[in-house]
Amino acid sequence: MSNDEDDKQFVLDQQSKRFAVLKFIWQETRIKPKDSLICSTVKDIAIETRINGDDLLGILQYLKSEGLIELSQYERQSVSRITHQGKVEMEEAITRPSQDTEHFLSSVIVTMNQTTINGDAIGNVISSSVNAPITTTISNSHRTEEFSEILKAIAELRQHINSLPNEFQDVAADALDTLESEITTPTKTAKLKVALFSLWGVAHGVATFANAVTAIADRFGVKFN
Repeated sequence: MSNDEDDKQFVLDQQSKRFAVLKFIWQETRIKPKDSLICSTVKDIAIETRINGDDLLGILQYLKSEGLIELSQYERQSVSRITHQGKVEMEEAITRPSQDTEHFLSSVIVTMNQTTINGDAIGNVISSSVNAPITTTISNSHRTEEFSEILKAIAELRQHINSLPNEFQDVAADALDTLESEITTPTKTAKLKVALFSLWGVAHGVATFANAVTAIADRFGVKFN
């Protein structure tokens, strides 16, 4: 992987973790009493997102510096509360997932919105789904035939984009464009995996579309679960 791809992968990884943390704090705000002084302890965030230590503290400091959360001490515990700006960011991400927000790419939003905040789910998306190496089962002797079949499958998916919710159709179209351009490159890049996970994120509630995406992902050894 080139330095540029390494850098892009790092950014996607960081955005995924930041989104997971912010989403958890936002969800905690919704279920706690309005007059509660404490929303989320750092310990709770670490347990639920499986993001720990300096990594988590760095994410919290970033979210604070961007005005998305407040950090304070309460009964000797570090606690966080979401700000008005943070609520606006999350509401935009939830209601318009196909659009980038100020701090998060739409591909990150779509993928992370399709996960539940419960440790393993977030951990799988961040560490396994994003960082695992891409492997391909396409042999050289059948490469042309296999690529032809995948391109045909992509063309068929394009014809069924309108089966997806309206807010996801642009995301799916962009992901298919990326997938189509990436599958014929000699070295598979992180873009291919991001495209596949974007498609799965918007499509796994539509069985026919999701099955076709899963079949393409299987060709490259990419697993969604």
